[in-house]
Amino acid sequence: MAAAEIAGTLHLRKTGANCWRGPCPICGGKSRFQIREGRNGPLIWCWGSCKPADLLADLRRRGLLPQPERRELTPAERRAAGERRRRDARDLEAARNFRAATDLLIDELLETLPVSDLSRGPLTAMRAAMRTDAGLLAEYRDWQEREPELTAALVAAGRNRGARLEMMLRHYLLGGAQNAA
Repeated sequence: MAAAEIAGTLHLRKTGANCWRGPCPICGGKSRFQIREGRNGPLIWCWGSCKPADLLADLRRRGLLPQPERRELTPAERRAAGERRRRDARDLEAARNFRAATDLLIDELLETLPVSDLSRGPLTAMRAAMRTDAGLLAEYRDWQEREPELTAALVAAGRNRGARLEMMLRHYLLGGAQNAA
């Protein structure tokens, strides 16, 4: 169904070319819900706190959007998906230990670097990337490929949380500073 048809069904008002606004079908907020025509179908948004996935589900439940097509996976695809899940589960524990150590290391580096130092950007970007499990796994695997020894050391340090971890990282930082001088 086109955005114009959905907008008519939901009694939204036209606010521009191919754009309508009105009450959100989920939260009911006035003029929070927006729908516009996109290249591949309607684009929806709630300026309140509703998640796009929830909005799509509600519009599908009302019959305003088609249900997503689902196809059966082939045995090879099921095997590959199972292998990915097992690999992710296996790597996730090590990745969480990696994050524990890198978070402490990043904190220490950010405290010592001047605010104007451009090397702060990649540190904060790395921390942001590791907020979700998927981002954490991607960052961990990237480091594992580029710096296997350092990654293994960070994983080991992450396993030894607390005072010992802090001591190890401070030693690493001081050792790195002395080696660079």
